[in-house]
Formats: sequence, structure tokens, C-alpha cells
Amino acid sequence: MFKNEVTLLKKENLRQMENVKEDDKDTIYEIMKSMSVFKVNSYDAQIIQRDLIGMAQDSELRGADLKNVIGNDIKSFSNEIIKNSYGPSIIEILLSFFTLLSGYLFGMHILPAYLQYQSLS
Repeated sequence: MFKNEVTLLKKENLRQMENVKEDDKDTIYEIMKSMSVFKVNSYDAQIIQRDLIGMAQDSELRGADLKNVIGNDIKSFSNEIIKNSYGPSIIEILLSFFTLLSGYLFGMHILPAYLQYQSLS
């Protein structure tokens, strides 16, 4: 089965997040929430999340929280990360748009057919 690096990173990040404290999870989610596909591409976002998880695990070994390590201004920390990333991927933005559009078109054709014939066959 074909697996790309983004999928592998996402699975590894989910597995590693289980070992992170709840406060640090909230901080990581808060930082990642500000990184949409229009600001950072998916691969960079997964790399950033992996690094944040590593920082959280490292801070836990030292007896601190991730929020104390990064500072209280999470917004400026997130903006600094976004500024230093490679930025958005035009292809990824277009593919997500076409995926959403095809879902709407599919729904617009299936729903009337089901309502009219009370079955999809």
C-alpha cells in the first residue's frame, strides 16, 4: 500500500501525542489551529507538530510546561513559525478546493435522485 510522508508523519504525531500531558496538548492544538492550509503546507505543519511534541516531551523531563518554554505569547510564537515556514502550497489549496467542490456537486445530484426515486438504484 502506498503511503506518503505526510500520512506517516500524521500517524507518528498522533501516536506521540498520547504521551504528552493534557496542558501541553492544549498548547500544541492552539498553535496548530492557527496554521491553516493557506498559511503553511501540510508537510511543514506535520513537521512543526512533531517538533512541538518533542519540545513538550523535553520540557516534561525538565519539570516544566510547554507554555513556560515558549512563553505566554503563543500568538506571536505561532506567527514566527508561520513566517519561517515555506508557506502555502498552491497545488494543495487547489486540490482541497476541487475536493470540496466535487463533494458539493455529488451531494447536489444524489440528494435529488434519492428524494425523487426514494432509492439510489
